[in-house]
Amino acid sequence: MPLKVTNFTDVSAFKANLLYNNNLVHCQGYANAHPQINDSLSAILYPAEGRVELNWHSVPLTLPAQSTIADLVFEPLTPGTGTVDWYGQAGYNYFLNPTGDSLQVNYQLGNVKIYQEVSFSIEPKYEFCEGEEALIAPSIITSNGPVSYLWAFPQGDTHQIQYYQIDSITESQNGSYTILAIDTAACRSVEEMEVEVLRSPEVEIPVLTTACEGDYIEIEPENHFSNGNVQYQWVSPWQDTVLLPAYIFESITENQSGTYVLIATDTASCRSVEEMEVEVLRNPEVEIPILTTACEGDYIELKPENLF
Repeated sequence: MPLKVTNFTDVSAFKANLLYNNNLVHCQGYANAHPQINDSLSAILYPAEGRVELNWHSVPLTLPAQSTIADLVFEPLTPGTGTVDWYGQAGYNYFLNPTGDSLQVNYQLGNVKIYQEVSFSIEPKYEFCEGEEALIAPSIITSNGPVSYLWAFPQGDTHQIQYYQIDSITESQNGSYTILAIDTAACRSVEEMEVEVLRSPEVEIPVLTTACEGDYIEIEPENHFSNGNVQYQWVSPWQDTVLLPAYIFESITENQSGTYVLIATDTASCRSVEEMEVEVLRNPEVEIPILTTACEGDYIELKPENLF
C-alpha cells in the first residue's frame, strides 16, 4: 500500500505511526522507498498492536505532489476489507521543517482489501498415445471472479487459452507446460504439468495375400515397435473378431476373400490399425472321362476339358 505525500516542501524529518487490523493483515515493513528518502528511512513493527512506525531524518527535502514515500508491505491473513489509520496520540506523528518546527499536516485514511487467493488444480503429468485427442482443462478451486489462463509451452511460446486441446497429439508436444491463472482481482497462481506422448505400436502385415483354394495360410504380424507386449485383434470381412497372435487359414476357401483389419494394442493401451487384402484364387476345374473302354491295339486320345 503506497504512503503518499503532497506539499512535501522543505521537510527535514518525520515520524509516522499507522494502525492496521492485525486480524486481517500482518505488516512486513516497507518496500520501494523514494530514492531521496531510502538511505535514512527506518521502520519499527509492533505486530501485537497492529502498528508500524516509519522514521526519517535528513537534509531538507522537497518532493512533487502525490509522491510515494514508500510502499507498506502487508501479508494477508484472511480475505476482507479494512483501513490503515494514523495513530492519533500526541507525539506519534509529525513532520518537521529545518528549524525543528512542526508542520501542519492533514492526515488521510488508507484502505486495504484482501482478496482470497486464486487456486486451481491440474494433474502433474498426463500421458497420451500418439494420434489421440488431448484435452487438459484446469479446475478452479478458489478465485475472485472469472479466471483467464496463460500457457507457456515447452518450445517457449505462450498462448492465452482456457484449456489445452489437440485433435491428434504427436511426440513434438512432449515436455513441461506452465499455466498462469489470473482472476479479475489480478490475483494469480502458477502450476506446472508434464505431457508425455507415447509412440503407437508399429506392426507390419502383408498388404495383399494371394492364395489358392485349399492352401494353408498363416499371417503373423511383425512387431517393429511397441510399449511392452502387444495384443492382436483381428476383424474379418464379416466383422467377426478374434484375439490371436497370428491369423490362420487351415484350408482357405474362395468365400474367405476380403479385407481383414488388425488392431494392435500394447501394454500402454496405445494402438495401431493395419489392413490386409486376402485374395483366394479358384483352383482349375478340368474334366476327363471317368472310364474309357478300348480294344487292344486301338488309338485312344484323352483330352481334358477345361471347365475353369
